[in-house]
Amino acid sequence: MVLSFCRLEVNIPFEFYSIKKQEGTAKGMIIVMILLHFLQRFQKEPKISNFYEHLIGKKPTDLRTFAANEKSLFESK
Repeated sequence: MVLSFCRLEVNIPFEFYSIKKQEGTAKGMIIVMILLHFLQRFQKEPKISNFYEHLIGKKPTDLRTFAANEKSLFESK
């Protein structure tokens, strides 16, 4: 799990908390940022509307399909 705020990427909430604390961010604000990041993961996957298809003219894909189709972009060289 990677948290990404203000060009800062860390792998665990504790590391994120530590970095933000050193930057002087209030404890409560750090906890709110972590909660906002994780709360969306407990929700059901959103339904993809047909607006994209009407606008662009092709069917949208989900993230898993995109990653499979563009696998070469994610491989290290």
